[in-house]
Amino acid sequence: MKNIFLILMIFPVFVFAQDPPSILWTEFYGGEYSDSFDCAIETSDGSLLMCGYQKLTQTGCYDVYLIKTDTDGIIEWEHCYPGFQHNEAKKVIETSDGGYLLLVEIDHFGSTPNETWLMKVDSIGNEIWTQEYVGYEDPVDIVETDNNEFILIGNSTYPTPPTAFWILRVDSNGEIIWSQVYEPYFIQLPFPFVCSLINNNNDNSFLFSGYYYYNPFYRAFLIKINDLGEIEWTYTHETNNHNFSTCNIIQDEEEFILCTSFGGNIWLVRIDENGDLVNSVYIESDYNLEGLSEFRFKPNHGFIFLGFIDYANNNGQDFVLIQTSETGEIEWQNNYDLSTWDMPFSLIISDSNDLYVAGINRADTFLFSTDGFLSKFHLENSSINNDLISSNDITDINIFPNPFNPSTKIKINLAESGNIELAIYNMKGQKVKTLTNTGFDKGNHSIIWNGVDESGKPVSSGVYFYKLNVNGKSKAVKKCLLLK
Repeated sequence: MKNIFLILMIFPVFVFAQDPPSILWTEFYGGEYSDSFDCAIETSDGSLLMCGYQKLTQTGCYDVYLIKTDTDGIIEWEHCYPGFQHNEAKKVIETSDGGYLLLVEIDHFGSTPNETWLMKVDSIGNEIWTQEYVGYEDPVDIVETDNNEFILIGNSTYPTPPTAFWILRVDSNGEIIWSQVYEPYFIQLPFPFVCSLINNNNDNSFLFSGYYYYNPFYRAFLIKINDLGEIEWTYTHETNNHNFSTCNIIQDEEEFILCTSFGGNIWLVRIDENGDLVNSVYIESDYNLEGLSEFRFKPNHGFIFLGFIDYANNNGQDFVLIQTSETGEIEWQNNYDLSTWDMPFSLIISDSNDLYVAGINRADTFLFSTDGFLSKFHLENSSINNDLISSNDITDINIFPNPFNPSTKIKINLAESGNIELAIYNMKGQKVKTLTNTGFDKGNHSIIWNGVDESGKPVSSGVYFYKLNVNGKSKAVKKCLLLK
């Protein structure tokens, strides 16, 4: 799961030069043979959930692997789900009913096209159902819709490089509602490859990002579709580079942030709700990034990027963390060497400013045995937690009850009169609802959130954040938990 969260403290605001965080600990998971973490999320109860694959015997196939730990990396439970081919969980999401849904790729060793599976499990990992989608290969991403359905997306890669991509909408039992296959001639993007998918928090649409090859360079794209899979607009961004590794997308209120990695560096591109360019920033790192795995953003705070670098002559690989301001100025950057070869796949930033990196580790370049790894950091004095509340603006902000169902009250004590904007965000940083945006007098005020979004629809159970702006300046972000 893709998250950046803050915890509130009552402090004056100071800004210091930043040092990269050190690894607090690293844990390795799996058995004697090959194991990997492809995706990691923070769950609504504050634990960590990783998925990938596990190889139980030296000559056997990969099986789906799912493991849940606490914030110290101690295992709460783990499951391996045996299959008959190479089975790898590419993504996992927490569903509104408190369970989890795994997006699985089935590898048929090249004899026939790969397949996509969805596997639904309960809150402790027991399998509930599995659906198989023949003809849909290379699954990439999945999201849950407002009405407890799911959108999944992937690439068509058999038997040649990507020539098309597909989208499925399925119901709560995994049955297909509709499907779309986007051919290059239809979307006018030669050799497209999709990378990331999000819900559009402002309406019932979806956006996905990727890249395509426009001889002789790669270019990034962002496409918006409606709830029937019909394309509403397409944005493309020139990179003028021969090397391309990824293209991810997140939402910042009514704008979208496209992050592309190519030629060892990073482009950040802001696009408005109509598909028009707002601005773009080129970030040149000290490291010649081989690729970018994920990035996180919190409005008015900044970005953190997770990437990796290769060493010459097959001498290994490290993962890299980079933090920038909201406008793209680098605050710190560092590479981390766990052992000979480390491939990061997933980045979590918790509500308590703990940062986790998950991926695959190999102790020796020439060994085939691997482990899933999880590393923990803590962010101190960064732009993630610099935006603290000033005692000149506000003396207190609290929420009660917390956890809550179906409504909760946010109490604000203003030291001075001013304009107050209070909004609710989900765990992806997407705005769910603006509770108020008007002038308030000095003193105590109470604002109620009844657990609905801007359209009046009830939101699902989980962690949410309420963000306070005073006179146009961000002052606080706090966590609340909706339980149904």
